[in-house]
Amino acid sequence: MGNYSCKPILESIKVNGQFVNPSASADIPVLESSIHNPYGKNLLSFNMNFTFSRPLKYSYRVHGKTSDVDFTYAVDTYTLNPVVPVIGIYATGTTTITFLLTDDNAVEYEIPVVTDDFTSLDIGVHLREISIELLDDAMVEATIGNGWLFNDLMNGYDKNGDLRVTGFTGPVIHFPQFSAMKIHNNAFYVQSEHTAFYYSQRYDRYNMMGKLLNSYIAPENYGFHHDITWDNQGYVYILGSPLTDEDPLRAGEPLTRSGTVIRNAAESDLKREGTVYKYREDTGELVTSIEYSGLYDGTATIADSVPNDVHFNTITYIPEIDQLVINSRNSCTYMGVDKRTLLPCWIVDNPNNPVPDMPETALLLPEMYNLTVVNPGDFVYTNGTHCTLVTYNEKYESYRGENKIVMSLLDNVACKDPDGKDIMVLQEQAQEITDAGYNWDTAVQIVAIDLNNRTVESLDRFTMAGERSRVTSCVFDSVNKKYFQVYHGVPANFFVIDTYGKVGVRARSITANHEWSYRAIIWSYDQIRDMIATGL
Repeated sequence: MGNYSCKPILESIKVNGQFVNPSASADIPVLESSIHNPYGKNLLSFNMNFTFSRPLKYSYRVHGKTSDVDFTYAVDTYTLNPVVPVIGIYATGTTTITFLLTDDNAVEYEIPVVTDDFTSLDIGVHLREISIELLDDAMVEATIGNGWLFNDLMNGYDKNGDLRVTGFTGPVIHFPQFSAMKIHNNAFYVQSEHTAFYYSQRYDRYNMMGKLLNSYIAPENYGFHHDITWDNQGYVYILGSPLTDEDPLRAGEPLTRSGTVIRNAAESDLKREGTVYKYREDTGELVTSIEYSGLYDGTATIADSVPNDVHFNTITYIPEIDQLVINSRNSCTYMGVDKRTLLPCWIVDNPNNPVPDMPETALLLPEMYNLTVVNPGDFVYTNGTHCTLVTYNEKYESYRGENKIVMSLLDNVACKDPDGKDIMVLQEQAQEITDAGYNWDTAVQIVAIDLNNRTVESLDRFTMAGERSRVTSCVFDSVNKKYFQVYHGVPANFFVIDTYGKVGVRARSITANHEWSYRAIIWSYDQIRDMIATGL
């Protein structure tokens, strides 16, 4: 808890719309206490306790520096002496909040409150403000005009660029904290307790007030990385990797590739990042896990793939096909996985650089996994994809149906020669390269997958001239399903684009650690409000 507090503006208190003298009337709700940062995680929050003789319902308005960034919240349930969770306080200056309290006799009490000056609040190296360019009215109104932009350090900014949420993560480290920027059951998830490299020991679930609701714990000698997803039957799936060189199938023996031991320490040349864990959502119990790196033994990867060899970075459950979809950045593939057995069902894999060890099953021979490309002349195999998610953008509705989905891919176009040819090498030959000579614009690619006919088809591909992120990055739908939210993790630049590539919102260097960042997204006011009281 912090040392900051709030006080009512006594001369502005109203009862049923009329100004009153609080000292002349005891029959007015009293702000008994204001507890700053009550759960130790959101530095711009308060719990405000109003006491009164009758039950109260409440709403409040956090007044913005301009009226179009006011934040409102309401609860219609009557409670005696309610504790009101407040977010959206400014990190500079004072903030005014107007509370409207209504008792069970329908008497309304309007009580304005002002916070202490937060200018001296220690927020570490996080940014108190960023610059956001508002370029298209329709795109602005549907996105940042109706919510806050969150980076992967869980700093939330309004459309003026002012910080309104902060404190969920620790000090900025070289690698991102890997908040997956996904909402599930009115809460979001942040990795914590980082060990070697960027692996974490926990995935923590929070509400927007900063209350820790529950955690998933990595198995001993394993760590979490990158992403998390949930199915419709109460299970959670998390990407991970061993922290030792032991072969998961042969206890006590090291896992090798071409005679080289595969490790997971930061200085290693070969890693895996090819594990998926399955947990029970309600209890946090680990149900099963699977190690996929054996599928990729001998696979060619893009030449900048040091130090990883598989490098899964997205896992998402898609209810329309009742499968998980996982992508591997370094092998430039994405595959569907049975959520029950965790075995592959299909893959989109460049035949010039195939994954050689797909399993033979009763239904599938190894050569049957790869989906057939529709209109091959128009299809681009990705090069270093760092995000593969289902999209519900309305433009592509005709491509959806039974066993048919549309996916958005963030293609880093990470490692191509000046002629546009993929630079692929065997895993143990991977090397760090510079961008010199390989400055291809990062792309958003939209593909349709038809599992009835086992096909994949390219529908759209967008680039923004001169915009480049060789690693990390993501693409999400806008809330209204008309636009895309695109994030280039290096150098932490965020965009809202339409389905023709026009930029409507642009924000550059949105984290203090803009040399290396992971994901960013605009959450709407409704999404933010839904996450305030979860678990309280």
